[in-house]
Amino acid sequence: VCPATKVTLILFIPTTTTKENARFLMKMNNLSETRQTDCMQCGTCCRKGGPALHQEDLALVREGTIALSDLVTIRKGEPVYSPTTESITPSSFELLKIKGGKGEWTCCYFDQTVSRCKIYADRPLECRLLKCWDPADLLRIVNTATLVRKDVIQDDDPMFTVMTMHEEQCPTAQTAELMLPLFDDGKREADLAGLAELVSKDLIVRDAALQRRLITPQEEFFVLGRPLFKILEGFGLDAVDNNYTIELRRRS
Repeated sequence: VCPATKVTLILFIPTTTTKENARFLMKMNNLSETRQTDCMQCGTCCRKGGPALHQEDLALVREGTIALSDLVTIRKGEPVYSPTTESITPSSFELLKIKGGKGEWTCCYFDQTVSRCKIYADRPLECRLLKCWDPADLLRIVNTATLVRKDVIQDDDPMFTVMTMHEEQCPTAQTAELMLPLFDDGKREADLAGLAELVSKDLIVRDAALQRRLITPQEEFFVLGRPLFKILEGFGLDAVDNNYTIELRRRS
């Protein structure tokens, strides 16, 4: 629970309430009314996931403070948590986000052993503006001046070639269109065959890029984003290899 949230404490008071009990209750009541003005370094925000990067953060990436291996690309149309609606929605555009660590949502730069950020002095814009007790400053910059891969990758970099090849085989617009019905809670039937074909092409591009060493496994999520089959698992769809053909089946 975020420390900024007011929590009502229910205490069991002895039948014979002493003066000490009364003073304790008064102290707790005063504490609950205290207005938070500074970060308490509880780590709650960091455990909810890494921030999206903005143009102001480009220098941090270029100088290596934020490594490409610590980034994941959210392509347009893919599911992303929206702080404005507090729900999972299709992203309206491409985003670069800092990865979670060890299969968790927790930001990979958050050291859970000491509850501290490893790059606190050079933390990204969203982290600098985030105040859990007053999110107004952060909400003002959500979805504005965000970084995309082309801001980071040079045209002559092999990663740019892989990114371009992936876009040709798995066009962002087509992927977003085919995924859109998945957000409607079953109101519209998704084209599973079309999605399965994109899953297959996505895997082929990834395998080719890794086999030819055009990208490293650590750079894969930055250059190509999350594998489509992993995204679809979140919608209850499992990719199955049926005689060298990818099929999507709804999880029972």
